[in-house]
Amino acid sequence: MIIDKVMIAGMDDKTSITELEKIKEEFPFVEWGVLFSKNKVGTARYPSLEYIDRLTKSKCGFMSAHFCGEYPREILEQGDLSEICALSPQFGAIQLNYNFERSKKWKRRHISKLLNNSFDIGVDVIFQMNKSNAPLVKELPTKLPMRSIIRVLHDASGGRGTEIESLEAPTWENYTGFAGGINPVNIVKTSRTIIDNPSDKRVWLDLESGVRTDDEFDLDKVRDLLANVEPFITEYNESN
Repeated sequence: MIIDKVMIAGMDDKTSITELEKIKEEFPFVEWGVLFSKNKVGTARYPSLEYIDRLTKSKCGFMSAHFCGEYPREILEQGDLSEICALSPQFGAIQLNYNFERSKKWKRRHISKLLNNSFDIGVDVIFQMNKSNAPLVKELPTKLPMRSIIRVLHDASGGRGTEIESLEAPTWENYTGFAGGINPVNIVKTSRTIIDNPSDKRVWLDLESGVRTDDEFDLDKVRDLLANVEPFITEYNESN
């Protein structure tokens, strides 16, 4: 497999946007993930809307919006796209942090509605691939419209930061990411495991907790991690 970018999430109002811009300039292959939560906005990991507005107007490049909590429930269970339509055009991709097995209220027509809307505004949609979501996510590329904009993030830890123990190579054409306990120390090992896989698919690495210190976004750890992974990055392409 070929690694072409690293997505890092978890900045908040305490994080210097100027420093994020500098890091982006030094490591063009980094992309930032912004966490959205109605109940946690303005707290650690979840920046305020005012901060997000400044961030999207900065020189930080391509970013993804990660919708948590009430947001994905409104979209997938109620078919309400009003808020996501207002927020997502500022981003190149959106991710829905949602457990399809745990909730029985989601509807397939709401997924189709989301994909059609995202296609119209040029925004990709990322679904998490884990034990709970795998049965549905694996069929998405063949059963739903606008499948070309679907991305898949393999995260067997379910967002708990458990280190990757094994890799499931992409089995379909859509862009694929890998997450799971990635940090500045183990990213070299993880990267070697990925590039040693015989698949010729392009993938991205995805992380959040691995660059935090005392539950705060640590810019020094971000730089260390990106410097360690840089030798393994091939042909960064923002459009992927």
